[in-house]
This record gives sequence, structure tokens and C-alpha cells, in this order.
Amino acid sequence: MRGNWAAIKQQLIQNPNILSVTAANTSLLSDEKSTGTASWEGKSDDEVIWMEVHPVDYDYLKTFDMKMAEGRFFSEEYSTDAQEGIVLNEAAIKAMGMESPIGKRFNCFIGNESRQSKIIGVVKDFNFRSLHNEIKPVIFAIAPWWYNEFYIKLKPGNPDISETISFIESKVKEFVSDYPFEYSFPMTILPSFTKQSSAQRSWLNMGRSLQLLLLVSGLSVWLPMMQN
Repeated sequence: MRGNWAAIKQQLIQNPNILSVTAANTSLLSDEKSTGTASWEGKSDDEVIWMEVHPVDYDYLKTFDMKMAEGRFFSEEYSTDAQEGIVLNEAAIKAMGMESPIGKRFNCFIGNESRQSKIIGVVKDFNFRSLHNEIKPVIFAIAPWWYNEFYIKLKPGNPDISETISFIESKVKEFVSDYPFEYSFPMTILPSFTKQSSAQRSWLNMGRSLQLLLLVSGLSVWLPMMQN
């Protein structure tokens, strides 16, 4: 599936009811990926800051309507972004005590891959966990080989969501036909976002299932697709 990601994405965005398509390693609601080994300009030898590691693709910012505090997000117009670009959130910049971060060195591991990078942008802080929790530092990087989840943003006021989902299913099965296409609507459990609970973790932790998240006028739909 990862090998066909670009082709599937191009097929999906042809549908007028689909506004954008993106991918990531895991939902920001999951805290499975983090590192305390990052280094940066001005870091002291004994300083350790734990940061979430979130591999994304180029349309992640647009799909989730995130805002930039400074600099820019990843762009395919810049060939160096895939290996040398890093985007952080405001919480990460604050934790490092860094001033004027754009262009400064930032090195870290993305999976098992060591990145010698520069900061190209800072995303405005947003709540991605319980509203009771402090916003954690986040590292965003391009890493197509690590994508496990796909996200689709649907046009608001879509008159027939089922028809659009059928379209998505047909396009996905053109590339991966041996796995069942299943989906569910988790809106009934979204209120648990305001509190960390074992129930919340259980529906987010879907093993190694590849999945889609449809964003429908501010609501979401998880679509577990296949075993990775």
C-alpha cells in the first residue's frame, strides 16, 4: 500500500467531494512515537527534551487546517524538504528556549533514519490530546516509508457520504484487492477526547491496521483498511 500511496492519492483527489488527502505514521492522539535524543543549535550537553515524532506528507497542514506561526510547511517544490526539512510546533520551540528558529540546525531520528536537518517552519500549537493536558513538543518530518494511516478531508455539505466512501473503496481496491474495506463512525466516542481513558486508547490502538480518517465538516470517520 505504501508503494502505491502517490498513485492512490492522485486517484482520490479527482473526486469533487474530496478536498484533500494526506498520510502520517500515526494519529497525534497516539503517543507511541517520541524521542529524547534530538539535538539543535544551542543545546547543552546534558539537556534532554522529549518530543513526539510525527511523519507526515506534504498536504497534512492543508488537510487538518493547521496554521503556521512562522516559516513554511513542507512543499514538493523544495526537493530538500524530504530529507533536510523539519517543522516543529510552538511548544517545541518554547521547550528549547530557541529564538529565531527558521534555518537553525535540528538533528533527530525519524524511525531508524538519522536526519541532519534544518528547521523550515513552526506550526501554531493546537490541542491534539486531552484538553486537560499540556501541549507537548512535536517534530514533523516527511517519511513516506513510515506512513500507516491515511486521512481524507471531504467537502462540507456532501449530500451523499456513502457514495463518496464507495468511490474511495473502489479506488483503493484497484491497487489492493485482497483485503476487506471496512469503516466506522467514531463520533460517539469523540467526547472521551476530553479525558484520557483506556477506552480511548483501545479504539486508537488498532494494531497494525492501515486506516483512513475522513474529515467530514469537522467530524471524523475511521476506516481500517488492511493489515500492514
